[in-house]
Amino acid sequence: NTLKQNYKFADPNAADLVRFVSAQMDSTIYLGNWKGLTDQSRNSENIMKFAGKSFTLGDFESFILSTQKQRTGKDEFIEFAQIAYDEFVKKELSDYEDSQLENKYPEFKSLIQEYRDGILVFEIMQDEIWDKASKDTTGIKKYYEAHKSEFTYPTRYDGVLYRCRTEDIAKQVLDLIALDTLDYTQIQKQVNVDASLNCQVKKHIFNSETTDAFRMEKKGKVTYRKFKTGVNKTFEDNGEYCIFVVDEVLAPREREFHEAKGLVTAAYQNQLEKEWIDQLRKKYTVEIQTDALHAIESSK
Repeated sequence: NTLKQNYKFADPNAADLVRFVSAQMDSTIYLGNWKGLTDQSRNSENIMKFAGKSFTLGDFESFILSTQKQRTGKDEFIEFAQIAYDEFVKKELSDYEDSQLENKYPEFKSLIQEYRDGILVFEIMQDEIWDKASKDTTGIKKYYEAHKSEFTYPTRYDGVLYRCRTEDIAKQVLDLIALDTLDYTQIQKQVNVDASLNCQVKKHIFNSETTDAFRMEKKGKVTYRKFKTGVNKTFEDNGEYCIFVVDEVLAPREREFHEAKGLVTAAYQNQLEKEWIDQLRKKYTVEIQTDALHAIESSK
Protein backbone atom coordinates (compact mmCIF):
# COMPACT_ATOMS: atom_id res chain seq x y z
CA ASN A 1 0.00 0.00 0.00
CA THR A 2 2.85 2.36 0.75
CA LEU A 3 4.44 1.61 -2.61
CA LYS A 4 1.14 2.23 -4.35
CA GLN A 5 0.94 5.63 -2.72
CA ASN A 6 4.58 6.51 -3.41
CA TYR A 7 4.42 5.54 -7.08
CA LYS A 8 0.90 6.93 -7.76
CA PHE A 9 -0.61 3.55 -8.49
CA ALA A 10 -3.87 3.53 -10.50
CA ASP A 11 -6.01 0.71 -11.93
CA PRO A 12 -9.50 2.09 -12.73
CA ASN A 13 -10.14 -0.60 -15.36
CA ALA A 14 -8.88 -3.53 -13.28
CA ALA A 15 -12.22 -4.78 -11.96
CA ASP A 16 -13.71 -4.90 -15.46
CA LEU A 17 -10.67 -6.59 -16.99
CA VAL A 18 -10.40 -9.14 -14.16
CA ARG A 19 -14.03 -10.12 -14.81
CA PHE A 20 -13.18 -10.34 -18.53
CA VAL A 21 -10.38 -12.78 -17.76
CA SER A 22 -12.44 -14.87 -15.32
CA ALA A 23 -15.19 -15.27 -17.91
CA GLN A 24 -12.71 -17.09 -20.18
CA MET A 25 -11.31 -19.42 -17.55
CA ASP A 26 -12.25 -23.08 -17.38
CA SER A 27 -11.41 -26.06 -15.18
CA THR A 28 -7.92 -26.35 -16.69
CA ILE A 29 -6.87 -23.41 -14.50
CA TYR A 30 -7.09 -25.72 -11.46
CA LEU A 31 -4.76 -28.20 -13.19
CA GLY A 32 -2.18 -25.51 -13.99
CA ASN A 33 -2.48 -25.85 -17.76
CA TRP A 34 -4.89 -23.08 -18.77
CA LYS A 35 -4.09 -22.01 -22.35
CA GLY A 36 -4.94 -18.33 -21.92
CA LEU A 37 -7.56 -15.94 -23.30
CA THR A 38 -9.59 -17.07 -26.27
CA ASP A 39 -10.65 -13.46 -26.88
CA GLN A 40 -7.51 -11.34 -27.41
CA SER A 41 -9.41 -8.20 -28.39
CA ARG A 42 -8.64 -6.29 -25.17
CA ASN A 43 -5.05 -7.42 -24.61
CA SER A 44 -3.62 -3.96 -25.28
CA GLU A 45 -5.84 -2.21 -22.72
CA ASN A 46 -4.10 -0.89 -19.59
CA ILE A 47 -4.95 -2.77 -16.42
CA MET A 48 -2.73 -0.71 -14.10
CA LYS A 49 -0.01 1.93 -14.06
CA PHE A 50 2.48 3.42 -11.62
CA ALA A 51 5.75 5.37 -11.71
CA GLY A 52 5.22 6.15 -15.38
CA LYS A 53 4.93 2.45 -16.27
CA SER A 54 1.83 0.91 -17.80
CA PHE A 55 0.78 -2.74 -17.76
CA THR A 56 -1.72 -4.26 -20.16
CA LEU A 57 -4.19 -7.07 -19.95
CA GLY A 58 -1.73 -9.05 -22.07
CA ASP A 59 0.90 -8.58 -19.34
CA PHE A 60 -1.56 -9.91 -16.75
CA GLU A 61 -2.40 -12.90 -18.95
CA SER A 62 1.33 -13.70 -19.35
CA PHE A 63 1.74 -13.53 -15.58
CA ILE A 64 -1.06 -16.06 -15.04
CA LEU A 65 0.33 -18.42 -17.68
CA SER A 66 3.86 -18.28 -16.25
CA THR A 67 2.86 -18.75 -12.59
CA GLN A 68 -0.10 -21.14 -12.80
CA LYS A 69 0.18 -24.45 -11.00
CA GLN A 70 -2.07 -27.26 -9.92
CA ARG A 71 -4.28 -26.24 -7.00
CA THR A 72 -6.38 -28.21 -4.56
CA GLY A 73 -8.87 -25.38 -3.96
CA LYS A 74 -11.86 -24.76 -6.22
CA ASP A 75 -12.37 -21.00 -5.97
CA GLU A 76 -14.86 -19.40 -8.30
CA PHE A 77 -13.15 -18.17 -11.45
CA ILE A 78 -13.73 -14.52 -10.49
CA GLU A 79 -12.08 -15.14 -7.10
CA PHE A 80 -9.25 -16.99 -8.77
CA ALA A 81 -8.68 -14.15 -11.23
CA GLN A 82 -8.79 -11.53 -8.46
CA ILE A 83 -6.22 -13.41 -6.38
CA ALA A 84 -3.98 -13.69 -9.44
CA TYR A 85 -4.34 -9.97 -10.10
CA ASP A 86 -3.40 -9.07 -6.52
CA GLU A 87 -0.28 -11.24 -6.85
CA PHE A 88 0.50 -9.59 -10.19
CA VAL A 89 0.28 -6.12 -8.63
CA LYS A 90 2.45 -7.13 -5.66
CA LYS A 91 5.11 -8.66 -7.90
CA GLU A 92 5.38 -5.68 -10.25
CA LEU A 93 5.49 -3.16 -7.42
CA SER A 94 8.09 -5.21 -5.52
CA ASP A 95 10.23 -5.72 -8.62
CA TYR A 96 10.16 -2.01 -9.39
CA GLU A 97 11.02 -1.09 -5.81
CA ASP A 98 13.92 -3.56 -5.94
CA SER A 99 15.20 -1.88 -9.10
CA GLN A 100 15.16 1.51 -7.34
CA LEU A 101 16.95 0.56 -4.14
CA GLU A 102 20.39 1.64 -5.30
CA ASN A 103 19.04 5.03 -6.40
CA LYS A 104 17.03 5.59 -3.23
CA TYR A 105 19.65 4.41 -0.76
CA PRO A 106 23.28 5.45 -1.54
CA GLU A 107 24.68 3.28 1.27
CA PHE A 108 22.93 0.24 -0.18
CA LYS A 109 24.30 1.11 -3.63
CA SER A 110 27.79 1.26 -2.15
CA LEU A 111 27.30 -2.09 -0.42
CA ILE A 112 26.08 -3.76 -3.62
CA GLN A 113 29.07 -2.36 -5.51
CA GLU A 114 31.34 -3.72 -2.80
CA TYR A 115 29.79 -7.18 -3.24
CA ARG A 116 30.22 -6.98 -7.01
CA ASP A 117 33.84 -5.93 -6.69
CA GLY A 118 34.50 -8.62 -4.10
CA ILE A 119 33.06 -11.35 -6.32
CA LEU A 120 35.07 -10.06 -9.27
CA VAL A 121 38.31 -10.04 -7.27
CA PHE A 122 37.55 -13.54 -5.96
CA GLU A 123 37.08 -14.90 -9.48
CA ILE A 124 40.27 -13.23 -10.73
CA MET A 125 42.26 -14.53 -7.76
CA GLN A 126 40.88 -18.00 -8.36
CA ASP A 127 41.90 -17.92 -12.04
CA GLU A 128 45.26 -16.20 -11.61
CA ILE A 129 46.51 -17.70 -8.35
CA TRP A 130 44.59 -20.40 -6.50
CA ASP A 131 43.76 -22.68 -9.43
CA LYS A 132 47.19 -22.15 -10.97
CA ALA A 133 48.96 -23.05 -7.75
CA SER A 134 46.86 -26.14 -7.03
CA LYS A 135 47.35 -27.47 -10.57
CA ASP A 136 51.05 -26.61 -10.93
CA THR A 137 52.50 -29.68 -9.21
CA THR A 138 55.93 -29.04 -10.74
CA GLY A 139 55.98 -25.47 -9.49
CA ILE A 140 54.93 -26.54 -5.99
CA LYS A 141 57.68 -29.17 -5.86
CA LYS A 142 60.30 -26.66 -7.06
CA TYR A 143 59.15 -24.17 -4.44
CA TYR A 144 59.48 -26.83 -1.76
CA GLU A 145 63.00 -27.75 -2.84
CA ALA A 146 64.04 -24.09 -2.75
CA HIS A 147 62.48 -23.40 0.68
CA LYS A 148 62.86 -26.66 2.57
CA SER A 149 64.21 -24.97 5.67
CA GLU A 150 60.97 -22.97 6.02
CA PHE A 151 58.86 -26.11 6.41
CA THR A 152 59.98 -27.76 9.62
CA TYR A 153 58.48 -29.59 12.54
CA PRO A 154 59.29 -28.27 16.02
CA THR A 155 59.69 -30.77 18.84
CA ARG A 156 56.81 -33.27 18.78
CA TYR A 157 55.62 -35.83 21.26
CA ASP A 158 54.20 -39.24 20.45
CA GLY A 159 51.99 -40.09 23.38
CA VAL A 160 48.62 -40.11 25.13
CA LEU A 161 46.97 -37.00 26.53
CA TYR A 162 44.36 -37.41 29.27
CA ARG A 163 42.06 -34.45 30.02
CA CYS A 164 40.32 -34.91 33.37
CA ARG A 165 37.30 -32.98 34.64
CA THR A 166 38.54 -32.74 38.24
CA GLU A 167 41.77 -33.15 40.18
CA ASP A 168 40.40 -36.28 41.90
CA ILE A 169 39.72 -37.90 38.54
CA ALA A 170 43.27 -37.03 37.47
CA LYS A 171 44.61 -38.79 40.56
CA GLN A 172 42.46 -41.83 39.74
CA VAL A 173 43.92 -41.89 36.20
CA LEU A 174 47.46 -41.63 37.56
CA ASP A 175 46.84 -44.57 39.87
CA LEU A 176 45.55 -46.69 36.96
CA ILE A 177 48.53 -45.71 34.79
CA ALA A 178 50.90 -46.71 37.60
CA LEU A 179 49.38 -50.20 37.72
CA ASP A 180 50.60 -50.69 34.13
CA THR A 181 47.89 -53.30 33.44
CA LEU A 182 45.45 -51.26 31.34
CA ASP A 183 45.85 -49.42 28.07
CA TYR A 184 44.57 -45.86 27.62
CA THR A 185 41.18 -46.95 26.21
CA GLN A 186 40.58 -49.26 29.16
CA ILE A 187 41.58 -46.52 31.60
CA GLN A 188 39.14 -44.10 29.99
CA LYS A 189 36.34 -46.66 30.10
CA GLN A 190 36.90 -47.40 33.76
CA VAL A 191 37.10 -43.73 34.79
CA ASN A 192 34.00 -42.84 32.77
CA VAL A 193 31.74 -45.47 34.31
CA ASP A 194 29.81 -42.81 36.25
CA ALA A 195 29.99 -40.00 33.64
CA SER A 196 31.18 -40.17 30.05
CA LEU A 197 32.92 -36.79 30.27
CA ASN A 198 35.03 -37.50 33.35
CA CYS A 199 38.06 -38.15 31.18
CA GLN A 200 38.81 -37.53 27.50
CA VAL A 201 41.78 -39.33 25.96
CA LYS A 202 43.70 -38.81 22.75
CA LYS A 203 46.65 -40.79 21.41
CA HIS A 204 48.49 -38.73 18.84
CA ILE A 205 51.75 -37.18 17.69
CA PHE A 206 51.40 -33.75 19.31
CA ASN A 207 53.08 -30.66 17.88
CA SER A 208 54.68 -28.77 20.75
CA GLU A 209 53.78 -25.36 19.26
CA THR A 210 50.30 -25.97 17.85
CA THR A 211 48.68 -28.02 20.61
CA ASP A 212 46.52 -25.59 22.60
CA ALA A 213 47.00 -27.43 25.88
CA PHE A 214 50.78 -26.91 25.66
CA ARG A 215 50.57 -23.15 25.15
CA MET A 216 51.30 -20.83 28.09
CA GLU A 217 50.98 -17.05 28.08
CA LYS A 218 52.25 -14.79 30.83
CA LYS A 219 52.47 -10.99 30.61
CA GLY A 220 51.96 -11.16 26.86
CA LYS A 221 54.79 -13.63 26.34
CA VAL A 222 53.98 -17.04 24.84
CA THR A 223 55.94 -20.15 25.81
CA TYR A 224 55.28 -23.86 25.37
CA ARG A 225 55.33 -26.67 27.89
CA LYS A 226 58.18 -29.17 27.66
CA PHE A 227 57.81 -32.87 28.40
CA LYS A 228 59.99 -35.90 28.91
CA THR A 229 59.44 -39.54 28.08
CA GLY A 230 57.09 -41.29 30.49
CA VAL A 231 54.37 -39.90 32.78
CA ASN A 232 54.71 -36.13 33.12
CA LYS A 233 53.56 -33.90 35.94
CA THR A 234 49.83 -33.09 35.89
CA PHE A 235 49.08 -29.58 34.59
CA GLU A 236 45.93 -27.48 34.37
CA ASP A 237 44.43 -26.17 31.12
CA ASN A 238 41.11 -24.31 30.86
CA GLY A 239 39.85 -25.73 34.13
CA GLU A 240 40.77 -29.34 33.29
CA TYR A 241 43.61 -31.44 34.66
CA CYS A 242 45.90 -32.89 32.01
CA ILE A 243 48.15 -35.91 32.21
CA PHE A 244 50.56 -36.45 29.34
CA VAL A 245 52.23 -39.85 28.90
CA VAL A 246 55.00 -39.55 26.32
CA ASP A 247 56.18 -42.62 24.46
CA GLU A 248 58.76 -40.79 22.35
CA VAL A 249 60.13 -37.26 21.99
CA LEU A 250 60.60 -36.45 18.30
CA ALA A 251 63.36 -33.95 17.60
CA PRO A 252 62.77 -30.98 15.24
CA ARG A 253 63.29 -31.76 11.55
CA GLU A 254 62.43 -30.63 8.05
CA ARG A 255 59.08 -31.89 6.78
CA GLU A 256 59.00 -34.30 3.88
CA PHE A 257 57.17 -32.99 0.82
CA HIS A 258 54.03 -35.06 1.51
CA GLU A 259 53.96 -33.72 5.07
CA ALA A 260 54.30 -30.09 4.00
CA LYS A 261 52.29 -30.07 0.76
CA GLY A 262 49.40 -28.01 2.15
CA LEU A 263 51.74 -25.42 3.64
CA VAL A 264 53.89 -25.37 0.51
CA THR A 265 50.85 -24.84 -1.71
CA ALA A 266 49.71 -21.91 0.42
CA ALA A 267 53.19 -20.35 0.35
CA TYR A 268 53.41 -20.90 -3.42
CA GLN A 269 50.05 -19.16 -3.82
CA ASN A 270 51.41 -16.20 -1.85
CA GLN A 271 54.41 -16.05 -4.18
CA LEU A 272 52.18 -16.15 -7.27
CA GLU A 273 50.02 -13.41 -5.79
CA LYS A 274 53.07 -11.21 -5.09
CA GLU A 275 54.37 -11.72 -8.62
CA TRP A 276 50.94 -10.95 -10.07
CA ILE A 277 50.59 -7.75 -7.98
CA ASP A 278 54.09 -6.66 -9.10
CA GLN A 279 53.05 -7.16 -12.74
CA LEU A 280 49.90 -5.10 -12.17
CA ARG A 281 51.92 -2.29 -10.55
CA LYS A 282 54.19 -2.17 -13.59
CA LYS A 283 51.20 -2.12 -15.94
CA TYR A 284 49.01 0.38 -14.05
CA THR A 285 49.76 3.58 -12.18
CA VAL A 286 48.49 3.58 -8.61
CA GLU A 287 47.43 6.99 -7.39
CA ILE A 288 46.50 7.47 -3.74
CA GLN A 289 43.90 10.16 -3.04
CA THR A 290 45.57 11.53 0.09
CA ASP A 291 42.71 13.91 0.92
CA ALA A 292 40.24 11.02 1.03
CA LEU A 293 42.70 8.87 2.98
CA HIS A 294 43.21 11.56 5.60
CA ALA A 295 39.47 12.17 5.78
CA ILE A 296 38.98 8.56 6.85
CA GLU A 297 41.52 9.00 9.65
CA SER A 298 39.97 12.26 10.88
CA SER A 299 36.48 10.74 10.96
CA LYS A 300 37.48 8.05 13.46
